[in-house]
Amino acid sequence: MAEDCIFCKIVRGEIPSNKVYEDDELFAFNDIHPVAPVHFMLIPKQHIASLLETDGSHAALLGRMLTLAPQLAREQGLQVKQFNAVQGNELWLDWLQAPSEDPEQKLAILARWILDAEAQGLTYGLRLPGLELAPASGMAQRDDCLRAVALFGLEAK
Repeated sequence: MAEDCIFCKIVRGEIPSNKVYEDDELFAFNDIHPVAPVHFMLIPKQHIASLLETDGSHAALLGRMLTLAPQLAREQGLQVKQFNAVQGNELWLDWLQAPSEDPEQKLAILARWILDAEAQGLTYGLRLPGLELAPASGMAQRDDCLRAVALFGLEAK
């Protein structure tokens, strides 16, 4: 383990965490700034500064992480991706579904959902209080949705 690595300090117990899982190789803990109802970090106990430092010798460890993450997510209560329900082939990204009471945090979550939906090539719409953008896809939809999120609340000031 590295002396100054924040994750190594968490594994060693030098920084407190809300542990979700631990075994000889892996450690999982709840994120201190969650952006979803289920938001945890799964890390190897072995210090690995970046995926760029991994090679074939890490294949089994990385494979365990990939199979353990969804299992832990289900155990924490996550059943589906935390977007609003998909209706037909349309995905609605809805203010009311963003898991936070803080308006700024809701906007940050919606921005992340927009970027994720676009990266996945989904057709999606956006619902904010007083505004609804019809489902569409592509860069123009992404830009329109991000603009709406960025300007939300400014017209009232």
